[in-house]
Amino acid sequence: MKSKISCCNAGLLRRSILRGAPLWGLWTLGWLILLPLHLLSNPSPDFIYAKEYTLGLTQVGTVLVFGYGLLVAWYQFAYLYNTRAAYHYGSLPLRRETQFLTRYLSGLLFHLVPAAVTALLTVLVAALQGTSCIRVAGTFFAATSLVYLFYYSLAVLIAQLVGHIIALPALYLVLNFTSLVLETILSEVLRTFTFGMVSGQDLWPDWLSPAYYALRRNLFGFTTNWDPNTGDFLSIRFNGWVPALIFGAVGLGFAVLAFLFFRKRHLESAGDVIAVPFLRPVFLYALALGCGIVLGRVLSAALFTDDQTRFVPLLFSMLVCTALGYWAGQMLLHKSLRVLSKGNWVRCGAVMAVMAAGMLCCRYDVTGFSRYVPAADDVKSVTLSYDIGQITDRDIINRTVALHQEIVDQRYAIEEQLREASSFTYFSVTYEMQDGSTASRRFRLPVDRYGNYDRSSLAWAASELQCDQKVLLERYFPAGGKPAYDQFTVEYLDTEWVYQQMELTYDQAEALAEAIQADIEAGTLGGDDISWPYERNQYDLQVQMAYYVSGQRLSYDSIFVTAAAEHTCAVLRELGVPEAVIAGESAD
Repeated sequence: MKSKISCCNAGLLRRSILRGAPLWGLWTLGWLILLPLHLLSNPSPDFIYAKEYTLGLTQVGTVLVFGYGLLVAWYQFAYLYNTRAAYHYGSLPLRRETQFLTRYLSGLLFHLVPAAVTALLTVLVAALQGTSCIRVAGTFFAATSLVYLFYYSLAVLIAQLVGHIIALPALYLVLNFTSLVLETILSEVLRTFTFGMVSGQDLWPDWLSPAYYALRRNLFGFTTNWDPNTGDFLSIRFNGWVPALIFGAVGLGFAVLAFLFFRKRHLESAGDVIAVPFLRPVFLYALALGCGIVLGRVLSAALFTDDQTRFVPLLFSMLVCTALGYWAGQMLLHKSLRVLSKGNWVRCGAVMAVMAAGMLCCRYDVTGFSRYVPAADDVKSVTLSYDIGQITDRDIINRTVALHQEIVDQRYAIEEQLREASSFTYFSVTYEMQDGSTASRRFRLPVDRYGNYDRSSLAWAASELQCDQKVLLERYFPAGGKPAYDQFTVEYLDTEWVYQQMELTYDQAEALAEAIQADIEAGTLGGDDISWPYERNQYDLQVQMAYYVSGQRLSYDSIFVTAAAEHTCAVLRELGVPEAVIAGESAD
């Protein structure tokens, strides 16, 4: 008769919980201090405070479980990395399934019980103060538990893949943040010799770095709704249920994978960096290429002139660091310095060749990325250098496409001039195509700021395009946007070099906005310092503006005032701005 498989061993569960008391005890104490004890010691007559505070700590909890899940998994499966301990537990009359499920369940209880106790005490304290917090306390328990399930299960899965106690936290951090770090560095590297590439361009989805993705998108935030007419409280809503459920479901998938790897794990792999044989080549080449990209960029910046036009020094640095990463990986995998075999030299050369081929393809535009210029008829709108407003005027679109084509045609001449120029300016463009797709490019154009500007230069042409009245009006008065007049301010340095700021009323802001628009249409306000014929006011006088689109604040912008802007200067005089400031006179 076949014996029944037990899913949990009481003795092992009790031992795991008791020995882990310092860990879950501190976790429990921390939450008791942050939630129920805080509410008890800070009673508030405002019943909304307790709800907002609890949901705020729910968001904090979804961040803290990132580290706590790692610590719990580290504690539960640290025995796998010690040969004696691994053989000891392997010799017990317990099936592997029982050992894994017992330890995994124990790790879940390390958070579920403290979270449940904290939620119940929060409800009790709120009830004593005359407030009902059952819903928000339940949200705290459920949301933090689901996110904890994700991070804890991920750490448990990694624990089965590695064989060294330091490898677990290292690989856990790598998997959570390498996507972000690698994209940042790789984007910077590619921008160095991929002409026109935009800084910060997404190369892959942000959710590959889940902790960063959750913080950046504010996945677990909340919204408080108020009556727009009376200002009375209406409701409070947690916004993170769907992400929390997705995190929990993915966490269960990680747990199943961890269970399958644990059943096949070799006890003798204790002490190895990677415990799963088929993952060792993946680790080796990922480490080599990662070191080549990240450390290569750092080495190039440290040893050579950090110039985007210097391709050879960067490529050399990346190849050196790729080789260093490969040999470091071999030494870690073999736990020996004796790795200089003929086969390893061949494989090292191969991975360096892959790195060089990839960089050369980018440099010489094999994909056609740098040469791409859209047809003007395919473009629906353009955004020039600023994130405010999309310009649909066909004349501006045609001029933008023509300038883009001219820049692409003169690529190598521009790169050569950048080495000698005293300065440079950026020209950025984002196209929205008729099919809804977008394309963004950003170019550095050489500028000689110590002499007369060359009217035939690309920088001058870009400046004239960006100073066009249609572009300036779209920038400062976005189509479909409503200026937030209550956010208009005038800022200046007076004749004593004291900073002054004036907040305008609605009527004052409306009059100033009309004057600014009139001066832009007259061509006396809003240009830059390359092709603009009027000198600025020594940057001593500016107007700050905010815009709303569809009821939402779009962004802020500012405009520096020149003495040639007659309408704007007239309004500023009426507002009380000193004549000396308007005229551009400075204190000695």
